[in-house]
Amino acid sequence: MSTSSLESLPFELLYRILNNVDGRTICVSFRYVCKRFHSIAEIYDRYELDFEMISKSEFELICRIIRPEHVHSLTLCENINTINQMVLFNRLINIRRFINLRSVKLTYFDDWVLDNIFEHFTTCSLKSFSINIEETPIKRFGIPRSMSDGKLTLPASLSSIIAQATLQKLYLHTPYQINERLWPSQCTLKYLNISRCTLDQYCTILRHSSSLKTVILMQCDSLMNNITTMPLSTFALLSFGQVTSLTMEKIDHL
Repeated sequence: MSTSSLESLPFELLYRILNNVDGRTICVSFRYVCKRFHSIAEIYDRYELDFEMISKSEFELICRIIRPEHVHSLTLCENINTINQMVLFNRLINIRRFINLRSVKLTYFDDWVLDNIFEHFTTCSLKSFSINIEETPIKRFGIPRSMSDGKLTLPASLSSIIAQATLQKLYLHTPYQINERLWPSQCTLKYLNISRCTLDQYCTILRHSSSLKTVILMQCDSLMNNITTMPLSTFALLSFGQVTSLTMEKIDHL
């Protein structure tokens, strides 16, 4: 009776298996099983790298062996467990080589990092872009360059990212104000999850997002205050028919 093992599986089948395995496991475990797996890991080109919960030693290892052009999804995180991750990332790898990214997630980055990293994603054909900053920007770099009239605003390069014809999902959770003038005149978003959005900003977004179907509003008390105090006839004029699902969460006003 013949026996089979994972090592003897056809190349195409192994590729399909790797499509369901996280990038860390491929880089840290799979590639070191045997020479054949090492060769496959070297040419595999659909890596999904999530650095949100990772040790410094594994982070450095992956950054040194990965081919950036083979990465489709990238998650970078700056928190108490991953201090200075972005600084180390820039030291070990050239972010400009991530030319085939389809999904990017940034978590807990300060304003200085945002100004320097956004521009590198403007030329990618992204399908999903996520940014989550729950705390105020770190002040060790001085006054944020994005500060205007005492309000923090998102970097202008974000507009180029949102304007990408391929972008379908946007997660925007920050303490920053959305500069309405930076919202592109036309965007192809189908899904938007956003926090701290005013009524004027919301209307601007809908006006320029004809493909938008699903909207989730988080902590948008200012928007709710405006809606509940305006005349019904005025509210009716704000109807935008493209949205089929609207959810409001963490609204203190309610």
